[in-house]
Order: sequence, then C-alpha cells, then structure tokens
Amino acid sequence: MTSYTNAVNVLEEAIAALGIRPSEERLAAYQAAQRAVWEAMRAVGSPWLVTDFATLGSPLQYPWPLLAATEADFAERRRLLLVPECPPRPEASGRITFDA
Repeated sequence: MTSYTNAVNVLEEAIAALGIRPSEERLAAYQAAQRAVWEAMRAVGSPWLVTDFATLGSPLQYPWPLLAATEADFAERRRLLLVPECPPRPEASGRITFDA
C-alpha cells in the first residue's frame, strides 16, 4: 500500500470517528490526517491545496444563496451530500472516497 493510500485510509477513519458533534481531539485527528494526505500528495509531485484556488471573501462563506433557491433547499442538498462540507460527511458506505 502506498503512503498516499495509507494516508487516505487514515483520513477516512478520522472522518468516520467525527460524528455529529466532534470533540476537539477528533477534530485535531481529522486535521492531522488531512495534512498527512497533503504531504503524501506533495511527495508524488502534487503541490496544490484547495486554498490555493480560494480567494479572500469567497462567496462560499455564504453558500446557500448561490447553491440553492432557499435555506430549506440548501439544508436538503446538504442532507443529500450534494454540497461540499468541511469536515465532509461519509456516504452510506462510510467512506468519502471511491474507487475509480
């Protein structure tokens, strides 16, 4: 197993452990796992972070007017996992990634 695959598996476990109201310890573990994935990606030559593409004052700070017609519609889209969130919520499989 590659270090990247291993890091992604650890991230998946950290996300699964978060629950609805994660403790500070679980959030810290999730953030450490995020960083490990980024470091593994850098090791294979991918230098990018998503923050490299976000700007100050990004409209995603207030996403519901842009991604849904109403706040209720936005809440439903979140429930259906149609809107990206951080930390992400796993799908029914318990994972956030999929095999291509």
